[in-house]
Amino acid sequence: MDVVVVPFIDARKWPVKGFRNRDSNLCKALLSDSRVDRVIVLNHPGAYPEFLWKNRVWKSLRKLSDRRRSYTITELMDRLFVVDVFGAGLFKRLQYRDRWLDYSWGQTAFRKVFQSAMQDLAVNDYQLFVFSPLGIKAFNALSPRKRTFFAVDNWLELPQRHGIREVVQDAYKYVQSTADLIVTTAKPLNIVFEPRQQGVVAVSNGVDRDELRREFAGVIPAFEGTVLGYIGIIESRIDLDLVKQLSESFTDATIVIAGRVLDREVAAQLSSLANIKLIGDIPHPHLGTLIRTFDVCLIPHKVNPLTQSQSPLKLREYLAAGRRVVSTRTGGVEPIEGYVKVADTCHEFIDSVRLFLSEEQGEEFQVPDSWLWKSKASQIIDMLES
Repeated sequence: MDVVVVPFIDARKWPVKGFRNRDSNLCKALLSDSRVDRVIVLNHPGAYPEFLWKNRVWKSLRKLSDRRRSYTITELMDRLFVVDVFGAGLFKRLQYRDRWLDYSWGQTAFRKVFQSAMQDLAVNDYQLFVFSPLGIKAFNALSPRKRTFFAVDNWLELPQRHGIREVVQDAYKYVQSTADLIVTTAKPLNIVFEPRQQGVVAVSNGVDRDELRREFAGVIPAFEGTVLGYIGIIESRIDLDLVKQLSESFTDATIVIAGRVLDREVAAQLSSLANIKLIGDIPHPHLGTLIRTFDVCLIPHKVNPLTQSQSPLKLREYLAAGRRVVSTRTGGVEPIEGYVKVADTCHEFIDSVRLFLSEEQGEEFQVPDSWLWKSKASQIIDMLES
């Protein structure tokens, strides 16, 4: 059986940034299941300038296994193929911006090219996984054995998606009526797909335990003294008031924040605090090395409908790297004695950090096999075959 994937994150970023999101990790983990022959990723269509960039970057990473005038097929790793389609002009790409994936899958020309690529790969009996509501038109364009939609966060609550809210609403309605299975990141997200009563299942995020244990010398900056750390996208879900109080309460500590900036205003406010260091995005293979420089790991998220629908990857990554965690009471986070403290107020959060700092760290948390990405992938395949 093959699995065809319409990803959430542009697969062109995977070789450079690492397998760091739900879609990329599940794609890799699916290959460890004996029931899966291949994973074929139908990547986000691109404009011609992106084609030139892609060839320049990917040639240095993986040899193109096939090339056509309008698409390329790249074997990213053994049995993991990525189909890239290039055909639009840059103006069209800029015109549609956030709606680009939705627009592309609505175009007959793009659909036919993807279908031709699948014929070249002899893809016949397959499951279809779609990770973005903007790619949901693939349900109608392709003929899989079953159609599975993966709800990653509640896009109706994402500030950066407010401009396409109606598109997302329509996509969610379409999913309810056409998907054979809907897989969410957390149970609170299931409510988005009511009144559907069956075929909506929450499967939390996993972790690559082995990768988080690897050490890379000389790739992470050194910090002196006490270090508190956060890894994640810099956006409005970060509770700035909480972070400010942390900064004022631990003036002798360095608070390291690593991640891509989505909200420049949030980044600017964080940068204005004297003991906070924004170090930018870190390649996923190096995350374990960075996390082990932290004395305590932080999840200082606001508590709202968006964060309640999430399953923080960082929680499992922190624990797999051997560190203790203090979090707000956001979705997907439960207290674990000696390892994870959950706070309801700023004072509780600060006291929890102070308590961890005052204690010697004992035995590191043992990540259960059920948390691994390969376990999550097998769970999903089990549901599809039941």
